Amino acid sequence: MIELREATVRDRDAILALRRRAFPDVDVEKQQPAFWDWEFRDGRMFVAEDVGRVVGHFGFVPRCFTIGDALLGVDAMVDPDARRGGVFTRLAQFAIAGVRNDVPFVIAWQIRPAVLEGMLRAGWRPILSAPVLLRPTLLSIPVPIPRRSAEIEEVVDRARFDSSPIWRYTRRENAAAHLVSRDAVLKGVNTHCLIDFGGEPRALRALVREAVADARSRGVILAAALASRDHPHFSTLMRCGFSPGLHRFRLLAQSFDPHVNLDQRWALTWASTDHV
Repeated sequence: MIELREATVRDRDAILALRRRAFPDVDVEKQQPAFWDWEFRDGRMFVAEDVGRVVGHFGFVPRCFTIGDALLGVDAMVDPDARRGGVFTRLAQFAIAGVRNDVPFVIAWQIRPAVLEGMLRAGWRPILSAPVLLRPTLLSIPVPIPRRSAEIEEVVDRARFDSSPIWRYTRRENAAAHLVSRDAVLKGVNTHCLIDFGGEPRALRALVREAVADARSRGVILAAALASRDHPHFSTLMRCGFSPGLHRFRLLAQSFDPHVNLDQRWALTWASTDHV
């Protein structure tokens, strides 16, 4: 008999045990208690239990955007032995019911195809598809693209980068731009990922070139960035030799406030996810 409830910090070890069963080889650092404590220190968690054993999880972490506070759906997972029984859909609906009175809207990044149907049944809808931009560190192919404007942008809490117990970020700044990046392994390839960036385009291009050159000097052969096409610096990255790869992240969202219009342009990067 599946029971649904909101989780607490006392459920941490059971949730991590579920993660080891569901994703034993994916983002293994997320199996560490210190990482979980950092990610969910201000979060909300909902679980499905089968005779006292946690077999499903749906989490949220707070995010702030120019149109208001929101929650980002993360770590949606179901025990391999409990899949194809409707557990995920029920849990996603239960989790939404648990937070809909607390924030005006929620977002989530859909990466795995298996979760899309359950998310749609729980009221989520697709907003955009953001490409992962790639650039070999040995290659530079400037491409002129017109700059786009965006109406919805995350107000990034950059302090969370400094407090991560596992991931180590590099900050670069000059008089007119900033860039936060870190090394990661994406699809088995050592990659230098541009996480958060902003400022005057020419000044940002100088920081990107510096980050790419540093990665190259350390033997990292690929640089990457996630950026929605309406991000003001999508064109900046293209001018730095980045180009869209095959991988896409689909942004899902739902609004609980009739005054919040989600059908606008979004300026989003990896800082708006929990992935890097």
